[in-house]
Amino acid sequence: MKIFEKCVKWLAQLALIVSILCIAITVVMVTFDVLRRFIFKNAIVGATEYTQLLFIMMVLSIGATTMRGEHTAVDMFTRKMPQKLRVVLYMISDLLSLAVCVFIGVAAFKMVAFSKLSRASYAMVGIPEWPLLIIFGVAFSIGALTFILLMKRDLHNEFPDKIPMPEVISNTSLEKPVELTAEELGENYIRKDEAEEGGNDQ
Repeated sequence: MKIFEKCVKWLAQLALIVSILCIAITVVMVTFDVLRRFIFKNAIVGATEYTQLLFIMMVLSIGATTMRGEHTAVDMFTRKMPQKLRVVLYMISDLLSLAVCVFIGVAAFKMVAFSKLSRASYAMVGIPEWPLLIIFGVAFSIGALTFILLMKRDLHNEFPDKIPMPEVISNTSLEKPVELTAEELGENYIRKDEAEEGGNDQ
């Protein structure tokens, strides 16, 4: 399991790096396109389509985002639930997310074959469509693997409140920075909420 986890983390990190590079290229291309339009009154041919394709590459960050617990989530109710119930809800959420990733990944790879047979391409730049579909398939496959790891963590209650990795988090909101574990930080958060609720009741 440790080897599997290391491989998934490595794949997720590599995909994230590619995603960041694509975003950086998009920013540079858009900047040069705007400057060229402003100075020379002439746009870069295919710039709009290139930036659209590169922007889609952000989907590659799904694995790393999942591993770090950085997806947007409404957890003010689940944090107050008993631990066992929280684990069950997290497992259900992970299973549904895994199913979605598998569905999209499989569909993307099926579309690759169809796209190659139909020779579909992007008109302005003449780039075949199927490489982008492969990227979708790879991205959601990595996402599925990370949700498998997340299920293992939730099942063993390793990250009880979905606090982002690493496990040791620096609490800079205090006068003196204090290093707390994810579990301690989660417990402090719940105690603070309970104390505030008790003060409001009075």
